[in-house]
Amino acid sequence: AAALALDACASGGGRRPEPPEPALRIWAPGVVHWSGGRREVALAIENGTERTVKVEAPDPRRVRIAIFPDAGPDRVCGHEPDAGDAPGDPVSVAPGEAVAVRVDLAGACGQLPPGEYRYELGYEAPPAGKGPAVRLRTRHGHVVVEPARPALDRGSLGSGGGSPR
Repeated sequence: AAALALDACASGGGRRPEPPEPALRIWAPGVVHWSGGRREVALAIENGTERTVKVEAPDPRRVRIAIFPDAGPDRVCGHEPDAGDAPGDPVSVAPGEAVAVRVDLAGACGQLPPGEYRYELGYEAPPAGKGPAVRLRTRHGHVVVEPARPALDRGSLGSGGGSPR
């Protein structure tokens, strides 16, 4: 009995094993810098298997992004996926191939003040053709909103000559 108990402790004591890595995964930057009015997040959906996967063409409308203050659970802005939309045309994603996706958050996060935030990013798509539904593991990172640069007042630079008379 003692040997079984030691074996159970060594093997994780009944904890569930981690789920296998999905066929597709998200690649996203650890830090996203926003300046001026630009509010975009670029990511890639990659096939991490040794077989071709047929899915709906990766689309920004399927991305879920939640932006949070650096500390705290309250979401300040983001984008929710369009779950009710019919699937788009299926595409084949070859082994090791990545498809780029860019999400414009100017409308949702355009008023976000300068500072550091954290983000959670996910991707969900319905089955396309005979392919599976896609629900990718959430990725995390940070967003840094840069302060606006003051406009250069060219009138105060002077003309280089003497004072006007």
